[in-house]
Amino acid sequence: LYNYSKPFSLDLIGSLVSTAVAQNLEEMDLICNYYFEVTLPNTLFTCKTISVLKLSLGLTINLNNISSIHLPSLKVLHVDVLYLVDDESIMRLFSGCPVLEELCYEEVKSNNSTSFKICVPSLKKLHLKCHDKRVQVVTPSLEYLQVQETKVRDSLVGNLPNLLQAHADIYFDQHEKEYVFNFFNAIRQTKFLGLSTYTIEVRFFLQIIFFTPS
Repeated sequence: LYNYSKPFSLDLIGSLVSTAVAQNLEEMDLICNYYFEVTLPNTLFTCKTISVLKLSLGLTINLNNISSIHLPSLKVLHVDVLYLVDDESIMRLFSGCPVLEELCYEEVKSNNSTSFKICVPSLKKLHLKCHDKRVQVVTPSLEYLQVQETKVRDSLVGNLPNLLQAHADIYFDQHEKEYVFNFFNAIRQTKFLGLSTYTIEVRFFLQIIFFTPS
């Protein structure tokens, strides 16, 4: 854990991360409180031993300079940053994690609010919090899904045949009925469903999807 509460050289972050990676790093929880742009070292994204990576950064993160992303042992990835330089870089990060099982993706902004895809066949647990872009979720092995403070039209969830537990905290406009239907249709096979007070407003659609005999 590297947690700084006063100004320091940005190069120090990269140096500390590089040193940790050189020691056969298995887990990293990187927290930064100040708002600035940081460039993480290439070696972090080709580390063969790391299994848990948590980035909680109150700053801009730039992955464009990372020439290769391959994390063969990474099973847990948490990304909670203020700003991404682009969407393509985060998709490269996802695709470079072939055995990823848990992903927490929170409130990431980018220069271009285009849609992007979370396509991780091995993923079993997903926590998603996103306000300003569309996220297509293609995770057929998913067992746990939490969608928090996210507009329903921005959550394009595919079929989830193995889903056991889902928690929905979504908001929507009256003209977005189709998105509401598609979202709850995707999670209809879950064994446990938790709804926030805001999401209770969709009870009418839930009756149609979950309780109408086939």
